[in-house]
Amino acid sequence: MIIEIPKKRLDKVDEIAIHNGFTLTEIKPSYTTKIDPFHPEEKILVIKNYKKNILNKKSNEPEMLYYDKPIFLNKKNSVIPKNYKKVGLDIIGIQNSIAEALIINTSLKILKEEGYDNLLVDLNCVGDKESISKFTDETKIYYKKNYDLLNTTCKKCLNKNNNIFFLDCDHQNCRAIQENAPRPINFLTEKSKQHFKEILEYLEGMNVPYRINDSLMSEDNHYSKTIFEIKMETENKNNIEEIILARGGRYDESANKIANKRNLSVAGVSLMFKKIKNEKAYSNQIMKPKIFLIQFGFMARIKSFEVIDILRQNKITIYQNLHLEKLTDQFDMARKMGIPNVIVIGHQEAQDNAVAFRNIKEATHEIIKIEKITQYLRKINII
Repeated sequence: MIIEIPKKRLDKVDEIAIHNGFTLTEIKPSYTTKIDPFHPEEKILVIKNYKKNILNKKSNEPEMLYYDKPIFLNKKNSVIPKNYKKVGLDIIGIQNSIAEALIINTSLKILKEEGYDNLLVDLNCVGDKESISKFTDETKIYYKKNYDLLNTTCKKCLNKNNNIFFLDCDHQNCRAIQENAPRPINFLTEKSKQHFKEILEYLEGMNVPYRINDSLMSEDNHYSKTIFEIKMETENKNNIEEIILARGGRYDESANKIANKRNLSVAGVSLMFKKIKNEKAYSNQIMKPKIFLIQFGFMARIKSFEVIDILRQNKITIYQNLHLEKLTDQFDMARKMGIPNVIVIGHQEAQDNAVAFRNIKEATHEIIKIEKITQYLRKINII
């Protein structure tokens, strides 16, 4: 069986996205006067496009979507140059921090395969609705105390309750005031703190260089909880320059308003980068999963990313539900899907840098080192 994809030719983005569990979607583009290629309104189009699906959805299975055409175009410059690639990844229906980890990991894989290195993740946490409300109130009080020192534009923003933009103002007076201004990360609820802590632990476990940037914000508070940027550091005339290649985060609050549904969890990222290698996928026919990946425990999820990519390089797709924590739920799903081969990664396997390979029909069970997975799969004729 082959995964049906409505494209004549797949590239590396398709390959990586599909192997990490994302499904290609087509979204009708919309036009804007905004020039920011990473503008968060792009994600509003994603939710509007899937609003009916979300509301009529009977199962609780999350949706993992990707698109590789611009959907938010500037009226004056509606064409993305041919040597640039625009990609979006979105996960609908996963509350916990594995959603951000999946999105960041997949984005980094896409960029690295394209030839980008020296990548860095800048991230901030603005918290949930309660956190943002506290931060906004304190920020408003602070800037009103310093009202006379603000430039004209920032005074207008304050009068319109757009005080968030002061963090991006380059005016000399405003810069000086910003130094002691409130930061959203200091107003997080315990739940938001825990969510952010888990994301940082995922990044550390994946050996991803990151930096907490407490001035990183989004227009109209579009992102809730997490906001991040993926940057490439380059040396330019003895100066280190940072180029933004992706921006994303969690946008639960915005999605709830658009879909008119409570407790809708959505995280996403927009990537735009100059094509360097322009590589095609290993094949234009990607086979449906032969193996079901079952994991339990934090370190096991981190090891899962490594296993998924090893199998991708060997042209094997794998079914996974990294957001599920109960073993029974995952085993039941594997049985219902009729997938006989199961890779299990638990706490002990993660510590030993190994996996347990099971064949449900033949009732076999073997422990395999992760670096020997390819060799073992050849032995049992899966590769």
